[in-house]
Amino acid sequence: MEKENKIILAFPRSGTKLLANIYTQQGYHNFGEFFNSYSSTIIDSDPPYAVRLPIDQQNEIDSQKLKRGSRVNSWTHTLITEHRISIFEKFKDITPSIVTVWIATFNLLPESVNLLNTRSVLCLRRRNKFEQLLSRCLTLDQYNHDNEIPSTPRKIDADQFNHAFKSLLKLEKLQDYCVNNLKGQYVDFDSLVLGNADLGFTYTIDTTDQHTDLESLVLNLDEIKKRYKILHELYNVGWDI
Repeated sequence: MEKENKIILAFPRSGTKLLANIYTQQGYHNFGEFFNSYSSTIIDSDPPYAVRLPIDQQNEIDSQKLKRGSRVNSWTHTLITEHRISIFEKFKDITPSIVTVWIATFNLLPESVNLLNTRSVLCLRRRNKFEQLLSRCLTLDQYNHDNEIPSTPRKIDADQFNHAFKSLLKLEKLQDYCVNNLKGQYVDFDSLVLGNADLGFTYTIDTTDQHTDLESLVLNLDEIKKRYKILHELYNVGWDI
């Protein structure tokens, strides 16, 4: 039976790397975060794939964003995203293969949502949204997406937390659309890390999450908990508090 090409649609810190690695175990070519121009680069091979940039280069991209202004910076990354999609189009029919896409890609280039029509969509979700948002903010601040350095305690910026909350909410609405209208399925993060997610095959876990005690890493935890509750009530979401 021919394996179906996949796309991982998820919010950061929900196990996307783990899920992609699991499919790699099944013989899939992993394109990685192919359209993520902010923190990945493309390896020019046949077929190509994306790898995460070193921490200093990610920091430089963010520094340029502040220096040049977000509007100019966004246009630059829109052009990069367009170019990467044109590269992907040449290899998209390689079977089996899997690619990860973030909500930021659709914000930069709305027509890129058409990517979701060409593959079966794996909508990865984490049950504890508050922990996921903490993990996102801590990781984004320290650039330790792949556990290159240990996380250290620090304050979380309230505006950054607001942005992450709204981005997660927007992403989950898109996931719902994929499951209800396209070839999409939910994948539970908690089941995934325990090794028993329903993927249609058995798999093994070969990575770990460096954020095992998130609340101890947040110096202004009470402030962020209060902010989460306010946003929860404002947007009337069904997430746990």
